[in-house]
Amino acid sequence: MNEKVVYMDTNVLNDMAYLVNKDFVFKRMKERGYVLAISEVNILEILRDRSDLYNIDKMVIMLQELDEVILLPGLSQVIYNYLTQEDDFELPKDNVICDVLNNRDKEFIIDEESEKRIKDQKKLYKHFNKMINAVKNKKKCNECNSKYCTNNINELSKALAIIFLVYGIQLILPFDKEKYWNKLGISKEKDKIKYIEDNEDFIVKSDASPFRTMSKFALLQNGKNNGTFNDCLHSCYFQFADIIVSKDKHFLNNASRCISYEEFMKKIDILIIYENN
Repeated sequence: MNEKVVYMDTNVLNDMAYLVNKDFVFKRMKERGYVLAISEVNILEILRDRSDLYNIDKMVIMLQELDEVILLPGLSQVIYNYLTQEDDFELPKDNVICDVLNNRDKEFIIDEESEKRIKDQKKLYKHFNKMINAVKNKKKCNECNSKYCTNNINELSKALAIIFLVYGIQLILPFDKEKYWNKLGISKEKDKIKYIEDNEDFIVKSDASPFRTMSKFALLQNGKNNGTFNDCLHSCYFQFADIIVSKDKHFLNNASRCISYEEFMKKIDILIIYENN
């Protein structure tokens, strides 16, 4: 029997960690042919709130104890493979996520460099939310009759391409943006931006572009909280899943193959029982 890949948003994983019968849930998933897949975005969100170390341990230990869990490629790899049209996804050899999840004696360490990166990301979230609101407040083009404005999507998609490819952001797994530019023989910032503009049909406007996917989901949000940026990052992983399980109404209403947490539990005939019940 071919396994069906289930991708869960981090709020769902958080709820799963507090189930009395979570071991039985994962056993039932395996019996029904489902396997859990997680991404570095899940791990980033798990580690983000350092004020609740108990919750972090609860979720990490749950993942460590699973017999089988698929770690999806880093977001940088997803982007790079789209741009180069390569199909081979290789996890980096120094993958800290694999290292921790495969060894129950290990834990994630947030060092000074990681703390700085988290702070930088929070600044990026605020800037990104302002960018979303600025785009959404623009008048829609006359040709647009759908909930998405094509001009708005293209503008935000281009901005995301520049953020990732020119200025570069790193989540957990390393993002060597220069690997892409070296392949093209481009080194100057202005030349990189010009290349993105000259190749907009592929990099920005193609429906298969991860930047376009992210921009669509970003524009569905209100752009007022830090979750907006992470939510659009999650959307890049939907292509790898047969089922997406979410508690987010934006995903439930707009992502194909997306079902609610409660619906998935009914699908595998599980009664939800929390530890504090």
